[in-house]
Amino acid sequence: MTKYQKFSIKNSLHISFVIKGGKAVFGICNLNGRNLSIIKNNSHLLISNSTHAECNAISNIFGFDNSKFKNKRSKFTIYSIAFKYSLNDNIIYVKDACPCKSCTNIIYQSGINNVFWSNDNGKLVNSHISYLQRISSFSFGDRFIFIKNNINMIKNINTDNIFNLYVNNIDTFNYIYNLKKTIEGRLWKGVIRKLKRSQIIKICFQNKNILCKISFIRRYNNFKTLLTKNNISKVLPGINNIIEGVNTYNNIYKNIDLSKYDTVAIGLSAIITNYNVKF
Repeated sequence: MTKYQKFSIKNSLHISFVIKGGKAVFGICNLNGRNLSIIKNNSHLLISNSTHAECNAISNIFGFDNSKFKNKRSKFTIYSIAFKYSLNDNIIYVKDACPCKSCTNIIYQSGINNVFWSNDNGKLVNSHISYLQRISSFSFGDRFIFIKNNINMIKNINTDNIFNLYVNNIDTFNYIYNLKKTIEGRLWKGVIRKLKRSQIIKICFQNKNILCKISFIRRYNNFKTLLTKNNISKVLPGINNIIEGVNTYNNIYKNIDLSKYDTVAIGLSAIITNYNVKF
């Protein structure tokens, strides 16, 4: 490793490269917010403005028109690997490099189906692009733009007087925070009946909370119909089928006679969290 490389990854290093037939077609390093192309027809390229490494690798191979020769790209495999340098230990650790939602969409549009990415356990995970479309999260940059666009809305909200909707575990809270869960299923009873479309509410778990805007309110006869009429991965991320989903709700409301109540799908559009932005 050169001195330049050691200095560059004092925070992080993100590498992405595309393989075809066992040979690297293109590779790129994201070094402290800048991209250094390292492989392209065995030649070295200059440092360019920053984009995500996966996106840059694909655009340099296929260009920005992903429609050309898309059916021939199933033989390509893309790798995404990240490293973090610890000043305390003077050790380079492998860290999570699961493609973000934007990069996942670009990989899908390019026609590449096979993706390898590193996780926080230092392992290389092999995933089909369809799986990444279900689990990928928005990047920090996307979140920043998303939050910035809502700053004026937030400043005009009196957060002390808005409705608090509590979730019962940290996984559900994190799914909403990561924008993987955009629909909350509840019984149509009590204060839930007073919720309105476009209302700003606060999703809470212990000392954490997220401001969300209600995008829709949809009533159904039961949870089975609710899960059938909506994308189950947006209602219950990690649940694979309707039967499993219905059983999940039966366990949540095990002390309530579900036949007495309708159900409701509450569309959630997360706005901001209380622990990543200060006003």
